[in-house]
Amino acid sequence: MNSLSCIECPVKFFVSIAGGKWKLAILHNLTKKGKRFNQIIEAVNGITPRMLIKELKELEDHNLIKREVFAETPVLILYSLTDQGKSLQPVIGNVVNWSVKHMQSIKKSNIHQ
Repeated sequence: MNSLSCIECPVKFFVSIAGGKWKLAILHNLTKKGKRFNQIIEAVNGITPRMLIKELKELEDHNLIKREVFAETPVLILYSLTDQGKSLQPVIGNVVNWSVKHMQSIKKSNIHQ
């Protein structure tokens, strides 16, 4: 096994679990507290209900989020981060910080063109 494949494997593993268009946005929006399905829909701009169901299920299967059902009328279902999901908060924070800086850099370079 060469050193490049050792580097790629963890990255591919991470992307397979938390990659894609929506998962990091979902995880980011669950960092502060648990949310109901409709709150996540509102927070993750552009995601469809069907896609959110799929992504929440996959995140739950990977033990990054938990789904809690409360016996109320109407039934209350909250999604929140597990301890494993919370361990991603520094990573997500770094991605957010990098994105903000990069977007600002792009805006500045477009202004000067």
